[in-house]
Amino acid sequence: MQSWQKFIERYASLTPTEWADVQARSHRREVARNELYLQPGQVNKEFVFIDQGGLRVFQITADGEEHTAWLAVEGQSFCDLSSFRQQIPTQLSVQALADTSLITLSYADMQHLYQTLPVWQEFGRKLWEEVSVNLIGMILSFQAESAGVRYERISQNYTLLQTAPLKFVAEFLGITPHTLSRLRRYASRRQSKRQKL
Repeated sequence: MQSWQKFIERYASLTPTEWADVQARSHRREVARNELYLQPGQVNKEFVFIDQGGLRVFQITADGEEHTAWLAVEGQSFCDLSSFRQQIPTQLSVQALADTSLITLSYADMQHLYQTLPVWQEFGRKLWEEVSVNLIGMILSFQAESAGVRYERISQNYTLLQTAPLKFVAEFLGITPHTLSRLRRYASRRQSKRQKL
């Protein structure tokens, strides 16, 4: 639970009593590699923190094609906010990229913490602000930046590249696996040149 506590404290400082309340409501859940954590038609009933492993968020088109929309790895959180907030069925599929250990808070427990701990409201506000800023940045990136720039940014996340198969990283970046291989070779050559200087 230590990494979960550190994650929360990136956004808000909890007293020992407040942390004890959050901890008592937090539950560990294991998801095996390739297992679906969430499927279309289910309600997202939990907010999750990824303690180990990773999750792939994807949609399936009418013709059966899968499109990776998001990748979340160790130290990050996941929640289909639309489904979670309104308690309505999701349109997303969420699959474990590896054997994954989650720390979960149910919808009811999240509401309880919002109502009883003012600091939890601060946590939620700052977390969702950050998520919104990142989402806007991603949209602008797809509109204005090259695939190379997008790859360079994502390549800073070592855990993501170690956890997610390259096929899913390519889908997430909106490029083909072949283009991703070319970008990785180019980035590797650039790094080698920098190390020689």
